[in-house]
Amino acid sequence: MDRSCTDTAILVFARHPEDEARHKNWLGARRHRANTTLASRLFRSICSEAHATGLPVFVIDSTRQQGQSFGERFHHAITTVFAAGFDKVITVGSDCPFLRSHHLLQAASRLDKGLVLGPDHRGGVYLMAIDRKTFDEADLLNIHWQTPVVLKELMQLATVNLLTRLHDLHSLQDIQRLLARIRKPSGLQWLLSFLIQASDQKNLPELPHTRYMNRVHIRRGPPVLA
Repeated sequence: MDRSCTDTAILVFARHPEDEARHKNWLGARRHRANTTLASRLFRSICSEAHATGLPVFVIDSTRQQGQSFGERFHHAITTVFAAGFDKVITVGSDCPFLRSHHLLQAASRLDKGLVLGPDHRGGVYLMAIDRKTFDEADLLNIHWQTPVVLKELMQLATVNLLTRLHDLHSLQDIQRLLARIRKPSGLQWLLSFLIQASDQKNLPELPHTRYMNRVHIRRGPPVLA
């Protein structure tokens, strides 16, 4: 592993899948079990990708977060990683199914050049990588988290290195866009398989069953984090 990465850790900062399912409610209020299953698979997926990097991984879900606001909870979680002796931290949530281990390693390799951000399609970020010095100097508590101005405000804090823009899943419409982008068998097969199984509900959009069922061998979801 690159020496520049030995002082770097990954922080998975996300809601517990039960909380995420209630908050996002992708598949409708009457499909809580399906929503929870989807949230759990997304959570396991990002944890798996994080561990695949070989970097130390901290998982702090909503059952372990401390603080009243999102900013306070996020700030405290990052502080926890620094207190463990690391000088750089890569933070991610659990709602970006396109995020892979190579994005995390790319962020780690760019941390010496400043703040690293992975922009999403709604003005927020799916990834933020920050070093201790920038964290101490930046006023993260005053960022308007979970709004469309997050990326803009973060870019005003320090020199910024941007990663590839990726889509996250906040709504049923996001799932529709995700399905439209799947052109060939990929690591997202588990998500497609799950949505096909859940597609008997009235408010789920028509899915391209025939386009994939004859061409794609559907796999089970990523392994549970050990």
